[in-house]
Amino acid sequence: MNVDPPISPTSETFWDGTRERQLILQWCTTCDRSIHHPRARCPRCGNADLEWRPHDGHGRLHSWAVHPPAKDDDHGEEVMVAMVDLDAGPRMLTRLLGPTEDLEVDRHLRLCWLPLDDGRALPCFELANAASRR
Repeated sequence: MNVDPPISPTSETFWDGTRERQLILQWCTTCDRSIHHPRARCPRCGNADLEWRPHDGHGRLHSWAVHPPAKDDDHGEEVMVAMVDLDAGPRMLTRLLGPTEDLEVDRHLRLCWLPLDDGRALPCFELANAASRR
């Protein structure tokens, strides 16, 4: 059973970007640092003056784990989840797609997209040298 992630007023711009396959991150205009996940105030300085900037979709693998299917999902598959250090600064919890046999910390990753039922897409990552099929 797939459940599309909820949209809040704070995350609406982020999710609108995914409809166009664009990763858009918040930036604090005081700290000049990127922020992820979307929120109303900067977690570092508390500033509420945030803006949205596109991200190129490059990062490095920080860690990963296999998430088993839900106990009540007879047809579910394991999901590879990863913590990705985006080149823009923040760390993002996401899915890792594609071949995973050569995983190691600090491997270069690139953005790829997993379509959702409502027209949005989930930003995921794959090894930078993997052939993109999405």
